[in-house]
Formats: sequence, structure tokens, C-alpha cells
Amino acid sequence: MELSVLEAVFKAVEQDASAGFQWIPVNKLDGDQVVMGQAVIIDGIYEVPALSLVASILDKKYPLTHRVAFVENPGTQQEHVEWFALNEEPSFQMESKSGALFVPALKQDERTKSFQTLQFYLDEITGEGGDIWIKQQTHETLIPFLHEEVDEFVEAIYNKDPRNMAEELGDLLCHILYQTSYAESTGAFTLEDVLEAINTKLRRRHPHVFDGVEANTVEEVDAIWQKIKAKEKELGL
Repeated sequence: MELSVLEAVFKAVEQDASAGFQWIPVNKLDGDQVVMGQAVIIDGIYEVPALSLVASILDKKYPLTHRVAFVENPGTQQEHVEWFALNEEPSFQMESKSGALFVPALKQDERTKSFQTLQFYLDEITGEGGDIWIKQQTHETLIPFLHEEVDEFVEAIYNKDPRNMAEELGDLLCHILYQTSYAESTGAFTLEDVLEAINTKLRRRHPHVFDGVEANTVEEVDAIWQKIKAKEKELGL
């Protein structure tokens, strides 16, 4: 996409591009790649089904009341801009329209569906000037609270309560970050070390997913796992 067209989109929505932005073709849109702290321009939308698909992806990341703008034919005499919330149906008839969807950036406290927001909050809570209780905790003193959160999650499973399950998983995730934060403060390991360990392990232990190794039954998968774990033990991994 030519820079002049990008400039036309920002001019049409009266926004500043200097804070950074993402440009994503609609056929490449993946919710996991969206950075909510920046403006996002989703280009190549030519029909209502595509716009509906985009909205369904954004719904999982943004507040439903977040207002976005469809910019038809940016930078031309036929340019038209319509703002609408993600939970609203746009009023225009998109029979022969083409253009881009402009999604404004979210402020920090609005990014409630972001893992980065959780990291930010935990850094503030555990950092200098943060919460006095967490500053007194260690790996060992956090164990009873970790057990308590696991028990509460298990109870939510047995109660078949998805809302409570989600809440309790959040509490567990918080405790994982409490543990990594304490480890970082002592120089033992970092969150990045934890992520590297699990990412390399997942990649290494799933050749039947990533490397074309055939495994069509649970027994075949288990055999692959046992072989890989034996090799890991041999190599000291």
C-alpha cells in the first residue's frame, strides 16, 4: 500500500500517525498480531462479509463500544468516512464499496484483554512504590495461596461455571507472574526464561504438528513423546 494512501486514511479520520500504527491486509488479519496500543489499519475490505469477519475478530480484543471508521476510497473524490462502534451495524450499504477500516489505539486501562496489560499492572504492583504485601512474599510463602487458587479453579470446573473458571484462571496466571517477579528480583530467572523454556519444549515435543511426523492415534503420539523425553534426559534438557 502506497504511503500516500496511508496518509489519506489518517487525514480522513483526523488522526496522527506519529504514534505508530499497524497496516494489515484483511486476508492476513489475525487477532493475535493486533497491537491495541497502536492504531490499526485493515486494508482490502470490499464486501460486507469481510467487514463482518473483521468485526468478529476485533470483538475478541477490543471493547464492544470501541468506535472504528470505515474509509471508503481514501484520497479520492469518492472518499467517505463512517464511524461506528464494533457492536453496531454500519448504516451504509456496502454493495460496491472498497476501503480500509481504521481502528484507533486503546489507552492502557482500556486494553483489558491484553497480556501486556497484565504484565504492566504486575510490574507496577511488584515494583518500587508498589504493593507492600507482595514485596514480603517469596516462592515458599506464595505456595499456600497458589494451592488455594488451584482448588478454587477445580471447584469452578466441578460446578460447571465458565465465568468463575475464567476468573480463577486469571488468579492462577497472576500467581505465575508473582513467582516470576520474585525470581527476577533475586536474579534466579526471568519471565522470558519461562517463556523460552515452554516454547522450545512445545516445539520440540510436537514434531507430529510442526515437522510432518505422522501420528494418527493417541498411542502413536505417546510413543513420540516417550522417545523425545528419553532423548531430552540423555541430553540433560
